[in-house]
Amino acid sequence: MKITALLALVALSTGTAFAQSNPKDFLGYYEGVQLGSNSATVSGPSLDTTTKSIYPSIVLGYNIMHNNMLVGVEGFADYHKKSSTGIVAGVTFKAGKIINHTLVYARAGVKGDMPSYRPQVGLGLEQRLTRDMTLSGILTYDVINKDGVKRTNNNAAIGLNFYIH
Repeated sequence: MKITALLALVALSTGTAFAQSNPKDFLGYYEGVQLGSNSATVSGPSLDTTTKSIYPSIVLGYNIMHNNMLVGVEGFADYHKKSSTGIVAGVTFKAGKIINHTLVYARAGVKGDMPSYRPQVGLGLEQRLTRDMTLSGILTYDVINKDGVKRTNNNAAIGLNFYIH
């Protein structure tokens, strides 16, 4: 809830303080770091547990734009040491719209570790801080059913992306 409130505050604060940046600054390669919160539930015939943890993450991506529309691809690695699914990596595709100096997007992809890859969906927001740096926030969801055990992850992360111009 705190991350959602922070994302809403960032989205509402797109004022003249960012007038020197250009919406095209979301174009190209970027790398970033994130800090996330994970709620992992494992349920099956003889178990039902939920684990909450904080985790670091790294991202690397590329965006292309047409007018104020954006599509991109992002690779990531999450260090979920206390999560039910452990350390995971993945790739997602994103599509969104730039409004003033804020990128709002949806994402879908795959994450996991061998052999338990699974689909992941999410929503994201990036706020321009400087020409080369953005504040990012994402909410993601994934689930896998394997051998009678269902593993569900809900994640919320906030981070900084650094664009390479």
